[in-house]
Amino acid sequence: AKEATQTEKKYVTEITTLKEYKDAIAKGPVVLDCYASWCGPCLQLAPKLEKLAAEYPSVTFLKFDVDEHEDEVEDDDLMDEIQGLPTLIFYKDGKMVDKGGANIDKLNEKAASHFGETAEITIEDLPSGAAAAPVDKEKEEGGEEE
Repeated sequence: AKEATQTEKKYVTEITTLKEYKDAIAKGPVVLDCYASWCGPCLQLAPKLEKLAAEYPSVTFLKFDVDEHEDEVEDDDLMDEIQGLPTLIFYKDGKMVDKGGANIDKLNEKAASHFGETAEITIEDLPSGAAAAPVDKEKEEGGEEE
């Protein structure tokens, strides 16, 4: 027996070609979720990403199964940006401005900083060690003021 007779509105759109992705980033702000169907963290993130997408109606949220469509992207620069799954890439004005992984809180902060009107959070404002890879830039910038 089917539990839900009405379909919920989906805020994250599945794409299958690079043309769809390139057309989308040319039109406006985009968050691209690069995932694979076998990836546990990707599957856990999906419903949270739907909620995040609902909060940013002016941003296009896309998901792309990089494993299923590997031949489509293997020669594209997009694959250079994907070191692990999931990788979420933020685009603004046709250019990549940020990327992140499965931590929904950090993704929310990044979305607010790039697409929100009042948020002023940047990657440098995150606690040290919060980034996926070690970042030593914070130390070079002088640290906290007293």
